[in-house]
Amino acid sequence: MDNKRLIELAIEGLQAKKETIELEIQALSKGVRAAVSTFRRPSATKAAPAEKAAPKRKTRSAASRKAQAEKMRAYWAKRKAATVKKTSKGRKTTKPKAAKAAQPVPL
Repeated sequence: MDNKRLIELAIEGLQAKKETIELEIQALSKGVRAAVSTFRRPSATKAAPAEKAAPKRKTRSAASRKAQAEKMRAYWAKRKAATVKKTSKGRKTTKPKAAKAAQPVPL
């Protein structure tokens, strides 16, 4: 056998291997695409995402607002009374008067 014939046989063998490798690559690619497509989010072109509606705010009636206002007035009145009791134990509740500003001395 001459060199030319050996090279031709080597090429044929490599081409056969190349074809089997390409078939394996195609099979793996299909499997990967199938697996990836199950984990992907739907694209914007396939389906437009629906806009989420803003959550509804709870509305209160005038009566419930009035009742809440009364409760808060009572709460703050009680708190103010407790503060006055604490400060009436010998401490002054009024703020000290500010000292008069020094007047300039005439020359």
